[in-house]
Amino acid sequence: MFDWFFVSPAERRLLGASNRRAPTPWVIAIMSFTIVLIAATGLALANTAGVLSRSIESRYALEVPGGGASLNALVGVMRSSAGITSVEPVPESEMRRTLAKWLGPAAESGDLPVPALINFDAGAGANLPMVEQRAQAISPGARIVAHRVSVAPLLRSLNLLQAVAFGLVLLLSAAAAAAVVLAARGALDTHRFTIEVMHGIGATDL
Repeated sequence: MFDWFFVSPAERRLLGASNRRAPTPWVIAIMSFTIVLIAATGLALANTAGVLSRSIESRYALEVPGGGASLNALVGVMRSSAGITSVEPVPESEMRRTLAKWLGPAAESGDLPVPALINFDAGAGANLPMVEQRAQAISPGARIVAHRVSVAPLLRSLNLLQAVAFGLVLLLSAAAAAAVVLAARGALDTHRFTIEVMHGIGATDL
């Protein structure tokens, strides 16, 4: 079974020594490494998108354009609503620090209206329209926004990158297979005369 591993010197001279400096093996090795790297990147993107999607599946935010004057009352309404858990009001100072990244020192101005924000989780028994109505009774203009809506563009980008990675894996795999076929055909063409002589004396391809 392993006789072809042990080739005599005469057979080596007949078949010709392998050229380790030939570019084809290096090209195939580089392409194989690139395929593995891109496939790993695609799997990492898929895992990131899945984890992010699951983490925000039941996550919502109550946006209050009027500011934090009625924040405590709204927090009480949220915590007393059935199916609502993990109610986390965002402090105004944190909102202003976030706005300062775009507005600079103007974000600290008292004339700048800063909306209030309350993050919460909604379970299976939560009646979000009713919760929104109760919040609007305290602060008109309050609305509930799903985090998955805000993060949807990011998830679409991750899914697009995952599709691109999958397409590159297929393309590079096809190119590597074509390189192997061309290398094999080139080797056969190089030793065509030797192969014809061996066939002439009764040798087979097996």
